[in-house]
Amino acid sequence: MEEEDLKEFVKEKYSENPKPVMGMLNVSSRPYVPQTTISFAVPFNKFESIVHCMEYSFLTTDTWQKAQMRITYPSAQKYQRLRCHF
Repeated sequence: MEEEDLKEFVKEKYSENPKPVMGMLNVSSRPYVPQTTISFAVPFNKFESIVHCMEYSFLTTDTWQKAQMRITYPSAQKYQRLRCHF
């Protein structure tokens, strides 16, 4: 995680309503990570609230299952649907 991202993460950690922080988007860091890689940091108290609500999120829908299969296995669309495990 870059220094800028880390500062933003610490700020969110102590905020009243913490938010996740995406990182590794700075053009100076991009040559050092794989092309499809970004970072995603979540303060633990926010993570707990996300997990608590997860069964009501889009991650449990059939639509997400189809999208995940297309992302993970682009050539397997014609095969049996794969399930996401969290």
